[in-house]
Amino acid sequence: MSIAALKNLADNTWVNDPVSGTIHDAKGIKNNSFFVANMTYSGITIGLFTKAHDLREYEGKVVEINGSGIKKVTDDFNGNKTIKLSFGEKAVIKVLGNSQGRFGEIHGQTVGMAINNAIGLLKEACPKGKLKDYCSKGNFSADVAKIAGSIIKISKFLEEGNLDGYSKKVDDNFTADDLPEDEIQDAEEDEEF
Repeated sequence: MSIAALKNLADNTWVNDPVSGTIHDAKGIKNNSFFVANMTYSGITIGLFTKAHDLREYEGKVVEINGSGIKKVTDDFNGNKTIKLSFGEKAVIKVLGNSQGRFGEIHGQTVGMAINNAIGLLKEACPKGKLKDYCSKGNFSADVAKIAGSIIKISKFLEEGNLDGYSKKVDDNFTADDLPEDEIQDAEEDEEF
């Protein structure tokens, strides 16, 4: 079951399908009498709560939680509602792999979209007839990667529910001024690419 589908379940519903994602922010509470963490998949995050499993062992790991005794609950703390998965000793945590970095899992279609948009931006920035020479230069790939990386960071930022605008804290390495205008302008005149 996806985390998005889990969020749509009624409160206090038993979860019979496996749920997977990356565990982060794991910690023991009250002398390690219980453990809490967050699990994220495709930019959607839920909380985890258990007395039976030390979630700190799974920090940064992509896991699947399956078995019996898994329940979706809503924690309402000072009016701030959070979706949590509560489970006990009958639940099994299976490690599927390591997280793909600080931005979590990044899917192939996200990368493809970012590359296509980066190339589109570079095409628009390139004067007519100079794109072919620019593309043959060694730094074209680096420019595409830099712009695509920024698009992915912004995409992940929005997927996490930050819909009020882009923040400099997401990607302070790229601005519109970073489009390689000087290199494009210096490219030799050539037929339209």
